[in-house]
Amino acid sequence: MTYRLRFPFRSTHEITNFASSIALSPSGIQAFLEPHLPYVVLNLEGFESESAAAEALPFAWGAVMLASVLSGWGFKAETTLDRVTYADDPERAAQKLHENFGLPISGPVHGLVNGNLPAAVPVDKNIRYVTAGDVTVHQSIPASRIAPYLERALSHRDVGRVFEDKRLKLALELWSDYHREHSLQAKFLTLVMVLEVLAPPTTKHGVAQAIIDRWDTELTSELRHYAEDSEECEAIESLRREVLFRKERSIRSRIRQHILEIVGAVSCDDAHPTAQMAVRAYDLRGSLLHTGTLAPTELSDGHGAALKALRTVLLASFGVSERWVGK
Repeated sequence: MTYRLRFPFRSTHEITNFASSIALSPSGIQAFLEPHLPYVVLNLEGFESESAAAEALPFAWGAVMLASVLSGWGFKAETTLDRVTYADDPERAAQKLHENFGLPISGPVHGLVNGNLPAAVPVDKNIRYVTAGDVTVHQSIPASRIAPYLERALSHRDVGRVFEDKRLKLALELWSDYHREHSLQAKFLTLVMVLEVLAPPTTKHGVAQAIIDRWDTELTSELRHYAEDSEECEAIESLRREVLFRKERSIRSRIRQHILEIVGAVSCDDAHPTAQMAVRAYDLRGSLLHTGTLAPTELSDGHGAALKALRTVLLASFGVSERWVGK
């Protein structure tokens, strides 16, 4: 018996012209896209066991997310693996599905699985999928346009290595949400938020930290002179917490440093220009939040810089550069 990994995902765009399966042909991988609207299902085949198919989950997720970055379309996918519930009586199971869900009877049903979730399923069994929920869309793309991006992503064999990166997962969730926003302001703020999420907290230089430690000692000593619930005590404790917060680098500095490191690892030529674009976008974001407005040209420039910088950073997070994309 052979197994396939069934990996459903949703697009922020409506998928059109998708009446039948689309074969994918990345080297050495058996894969095809299957319509289960509003979901698109990536199927990876040729596994000798259920566990082997399940182990391909990080690879499938990584390929779909990388395809999202490559295409510029938002894709969302669950990463909790569902298990097939096998029927004791396949004939009766088919009848029950028809009665309870209105599903047409197309032979015995050997098992049932949640169509919203990834699952490792046997190829030679009739497994039915029950999908709940829907997705609101405002633009459309033909299914045939998704296929080349997925083929390219599937050709990157290390695409699953970032599966456990929680920051990247959150960033990709926000990247997908960006495509649902309508106003340029909301789109711009979401992009900069993603750049912030990707930049992990880092501490200032040891010299600066030593000074902050001395201030902390002085403020802690000063606290002893005042009653615990006094206004003076509250003011000093608030200042102490603010001082300790300053041990970390500023968000602006973290974004710049993260980009220099991660983009520099795949393309030295792109690192500094990308960092400059991201910092420029972050500065404009600060102006927007403090004043409540930006000139239309500044907002457009900031959005363009943030989008270009974020695409480069997300690609680098998967270990590839723009040059890899263009090959």
